[in-house]
Amino acid sequence: YQVLLNLLLLSKVPVRSDTEIKSSILELGSLTTANLMEKVRGLQNLAYQLGLDECKDKPSEGRNLM
Repeated sequence: YQVLLNLLLLSKVPVRSDTEIKSSILELGSLTTANLMEKVRGLQNLAYQLGLDECKDKPSEGRNLM
């Protein structure tokens, strides 16, 4: 859960207030199961893409993705 929350927070804005963080948590809590799974898939894809970008920038850092 913490990883998902971190990815959600990082995917929007690097610096967030407590109010914005609470709003994001409420947003996740209000999603249906299907919508939550869609959000998780999107975050997984984002994390994977960031890893690929990292691999291009620093091949030794991203080699575990291949």
